[in-house]
Amino acid sequence: MFDEVNHLDPSNTADALALFYLPNIENLSVSIDNPTNFTWPSSSPPDPTSLKSLELFRLRESRLAPVLSATTNLKKLRYNWLYHPDLDEEVSKDVVMLDVMAEALFKTKDSLEELEITAESLPALSHGEYEPPGVTFHGSIVQLREMHKLRTLYVPWSFLTGMKGFSTGPGLIGAAVPPNVEHLALDGFYMWSEDDDYEDDPDKLMVEAFAEELESGALLNVMSLKSVCLPGSIYLSGMSDVCETKMRVLEDRFGLELSYDKRRK
Repeated sequence: MFDEVNHLDPSNTADALALFYLPNIENLSVSIDNPTNFTWPSSSPPDPTSLKSLELFRLRESRLAPVLSATTNLKKLRYNWLYHPDLDEEVSKDVVMLDVMAEALFKTKDSLEELEITAESLPALSHGEYEPPGVTFHGSIVQLREMHKLRTLYVPWSFLTGMKGFSTGPGLIGAAVPPNVEHLALDGFYMWSEDDDYEDDPDKLMVEAFAEELESGALLNVMSLKSVCLPGSIYLSGMSDVCETKMRVLEDRFGLELSYDKRRK
């Protein structure tokens, strides 16, 4: 959504936000920069009552609330979280403010049925970096649990647990999943890196961690849950037979359709 070689810091706030004033708009996909001071380009916020589907790029969680506050009838939201050290340096930091994100998303609680959150960190090429930078987490996304109209939720595992790695920190996944979610998909952002030194198969650690989440009863409050898709394997060949067998056992025991993401990014 931006030219990271020739134009590292394009400012498009007014033009991008003006799209929310379009009459009868139903679907919108837009990249919005992160202004130091967020203001709408008109004397009053927009009221896009016909807007049902929204996809947001670049906008950080600290600037998310005023946008979502205007989307009173939104049904589907895809939020593409991004950290790029070369971009929006005054606002975009290497800390995922989970509590701020949850509070902003909560603005859509009366209408939102499908929420997809993706996450990506990109290297600062202007500083000669070629590896994606790490991030840290602040707060908790647990307020998502109060979004009772959500039926489909796609979210990074690390955003639910607030930490890197495979540990669930007992019950953290279940604590944040809304009670009426039917389909849950977990993304593998910041769960592992090539520099990590594991004594055991990372896929096995992930499956065992989710098994503990189920066995502890942490997801019992999600009574409508039908399917769970775990993050993809770190191996090109996919998960081992041992992991696949463990997942089938969990399926039979808990009455869930359990899979893992087989797309290679």
